[in-house]
Amino acid sequence: MKQQFSGIASILLGCFILPLSLQAQIGSRFPSERKVVRDPITGVDLVFLTSSTAGERKIYPTHNQWTSDGQWVIFHSQRAPGEAMAVHEATGEMVQVTEGGFSGMLSVARKSMKLYYMRKPRGQNAAT
Repeated sequence: MKQQFSGIASILLGCFILPLSLQAQIGSRFPSERKVVRDPITGVDLVFLTSSTAGERKIYPTHNQWTSDGQWVIFHSQRAPGEAMAVHEATGEMVQVTEGGFSGMLSVARKSMKLYYMRKPRGQNAAT
């Protein structure tokens, strides 16, 4: 558990480019939606990391989605419009990893627990 915490803490620290405001939502946690359903035909367990209708989308097919430790998946979510989330593969724990919106693509480092992105200009709505 301590290693999981230090991994997500490294992601969060890697996200700080500008000082956060007092209303920062980075680090907000959302309840696990992880579900395991046995496929009735093959008998294989299917694991769903998210299951709400909040709306998720992957970063980009050719871009890394997984953190370097192989435990977290980074994705866009409408739980926090205009922000990125991380979901822990084993527990389903979800954490908001950006604040204030971002412009362009998210870039997950392959060899370190860092997430790179460009912030939206101040005053521009995070959800746009």
